[in-house]
Amino acid sequence: MTLAAEKIVILEGLHRDGSLIEDHIALEQPIEFLRCRTREELEAALDSFRPDVLVSAFRFPSFDGLAVLRILRKRGLQTPVIFVDQPIGEETVVRAFREGAFDFVLRDRLSTLSAEVSRAIASSRSRSHRALDTAYLRGDQLLATVSHEIENVLTGIGAFTDIIYRSSNEDSILRPIEQIKRSLKRGRSITDQILRSSLPATPILRSVDLVRWIANLEPELRVMLDEGIELDIRTPDSPCLALVDVHQLEQVLTNLVGNAGDSISKSGKVSIDLRGTVSPSLAAAHSLDTAAAYTSLTVADDGSGIPEDALAHIFEPLYTTKSRGTGLGLPLVAQIVAAHGGFISVESAEASGTCFRILLPKARSISTRTSHGPVIVRHREWPA
Repeated sequence: MTLAAEKIVILEGLHRDGSLIEDHIALEQPIEFLRCRTREELEAALDSFRPDVLVSAFRFPSFDGLAVLRILRKRGLQTPVIFVDQPIGEETVVRAFREGAFDFVLRDRLSTLSAEVSRAIASSRSRSHRALDTAYLRGDQLLATVSHEIENVLTGIGAFTDIIYRSSNEDSILRPIEQIKRSLKRGRSITDQILRSSLPATPILRSVDLVRWIANLEPELRVMLDEGIELDIRTPDSPCLALVDVHQLEQVLTNLVGNAGDSISKSGKVSIDLRGTVSPSLAAAHSLDTAAAYTSLTVADDGSGIPEDALAHIFEPLYTTKSRGTGLGLPLVAQIVAAHGGFISVESAEASGTCFRILLPKARSISTRTSHGPVIVRHREWPA
């Protein structure tokens, strides 16, 4: 499978360090760079090149980074902008974030640039302005407006958080700030769900070792659960390669783990079980001709379970059994799994917990689906 190249525009400033910036950006996808030095060249690049990310200096002979943000806003673009320059002062940084900057990387810390570019691309995919535009076109003005305003609030909080993080070396301050940043990420994922429920982005598939991926995600998953809830993760000893979009799959897993935690009142257990094989019964349930081409990911809990009359509706948009639920999480999960060529099934019994099983294509495999669709719902009494 050939991956589309990520388009990155580099707007050089007083230091003319476009080549240095290119050397510090390494992605798993192909990259197509375009360098600009003037306002006119930038405007032409935005119109014709359509970059996924803009990496820009902040200081220029006749304008500044705020003017760059205004150029994008005037064109109605939400292209992530990462500024790379010398320190510019806290007030200016805050203003840049408020006006839409994605991040600010100091020139003497370019080792972090590649990670920030990857994060910007992922954010652009998941909070695609296409979804926002579609929400407006479909008449969902209120939905889009509320999501946008919440995002603005989170951006403001994130700006001040970044300032504190960069200006302190004390561990007692950095640890709470890191927790705030994780909470901000969670808040942004909620606005992502609202927008992406209107138009989920096409997954960018690549071969990923799910064993390592889950290990990297484990600290965030544990933070999501209350203190009395145990997280039990079981993965194979050998790599488990699947063809996935890691950012979308993260949404799936955090949604399911979050729901599992919410179903447990005080103490209990949430289990994640990754297997490189699919059981014959599960393969038969989905009418798979090539069960060996799939890997399975299970999220189970011993919580309150889902009532039988509600179970058939949990993948419907806006349907929720929670007092504070949005009814968007599980529909999004089902859409993402289906877009991956995968399958999802759920079994639940009141007072006995819930179990979600996801089948994902292994790397270099092709989905073969016959009679059943991608979603199966069952209610049954689990054996003691």
